[in-house]
Amino acid sequence: MINIVLTIMMFAAFILFWAAWKMRGATELRFKMLLMIVAGLVIIANVVIWTLPTKSGKTLADDEIERAG
Repeated sequence: MINIVLTIMMFAAFILFWAAWKMRGATELRFKMLLMIVAGLVIIANVVIWTLPTKSGKTLADDEIERAG
């Protein structure tokens, strides 16, 4: 289940980046564009936190999978 959530989060981040790219020409939407980029970066940071291995070689996602059964 966590793999599906992480995949959806990455899709959401790329959609935010794509939408911000589409808005790049409109000066009145510049603040919204920056917010979309920041939101995408936060989502990617969360995915990285969940998937980076710890000193023991396990990830937070691995721990969640083991707890789920």
